[in-house]
Order: sequence, then structure tokens, then C-alpha cells
Amino acid sequence: MAGERRIVTMLFCDIKGSTAMAGHLDPEEWADVMKGTVEHLVTPVYRYEGTVAQLLGDGMASWPSSGRRSRTKTTRSARCSPVWT
Repeated sequence: MAGERRIVTMLFCDIKGSTAMAGHLDPEEWADVMKGTVEHLVTPVYRYEGTVAQLLGDGMASWPSSGRRSRTKTTRSARCSPVWT
């Protein structure tokens, strides 16, 4: 299997204090909070043509679009993070 070495930009997000917050809410309320949170995190990734690699619990990993090399991929990734804060 042949491979290709690339420099990639990855974005990781983990929600601070989510375990404590979940302990204070009913499961239905927590599901609503997480649904809104995931939508908030995923929207800019797709807006800047990225890919959500994994959603797990309260965390997410993503990267800019694959394909031809481009300096704009790093720029697109960097534009997502301020939207998350």
C-alpha cells in the first residue's frame, strides 16, 4: 500500500465542564444542550469546506477539505476556531 506524506491542519474541540453540567440536568435537557452545541461546532467546519472526522461525547475532531494542497486550508481551519469560542 503506497502512501503520501502531507502536512495537515487538525482542529480539536472538547467542551470544558460538560461532565459537571450534565450532572445537573435531566437527560433530555442534556441531549438538547448537546444537539445545539454540535450544530454550533459543525456549522463553521462545513461553511469553510472542512470535514468532521469524529464526534465523540463532548468532543470533535475536524480538518479542512482534502484534495489539492492549498494554503487556504489552514486559513479555513483557523476561521472556525473563533466561531467556537
